[in-house]
Amino acid sequence: MTGNLLFDLAISLGAVALLVVLSVLLGGLRNAEVTLDSAVARARLDEPDFEAEEWLIDREGRAAVAVSGKGEALLAFAVGDRIATRRVLLQSVAAAADGKSLRLAVKDSTVPVFSLAAKDTATAMKWLGHFSGPD
Repeated sequence: MTGNLLFDLAISLGAVALLVVLSVLLGGLRNAEVTLDSAVARARLDEPDFEAEEWLIDREGRAAVAVSGKGEALLAFAVGDRIATRRVLLQSVAAAADGKSLRLAVKDSTVPVFSLAAKDTATAMKWLGHFSGPD
């Protein structure tokens, strides 16, 4: 480098700023949108033997959840510009509903806690029943 500490620091910070700007310009902040088609396609790729009986797609396009008749759920959620999936047992998901919002938390550090915005309160309560089990 130049031997001047402040000048070297300025060059380094300028280079980092340039990389951040370049990343933004090339779409580095783009987020994937989770739709029914994208969630089903990703589920078929990641878990081909998972047979979804019903899907709930977040109205804001951040996540989706499907349930099977075998007591399992498939969670699909946006991670950057891709969609990730996790297959879990229904009883391993802590669920709560607040109006139209269904909050899901899995006892697994690789899955974020997220909320799905259902179309109405009745839909959110119906899905809460999937995770709560029979009364």
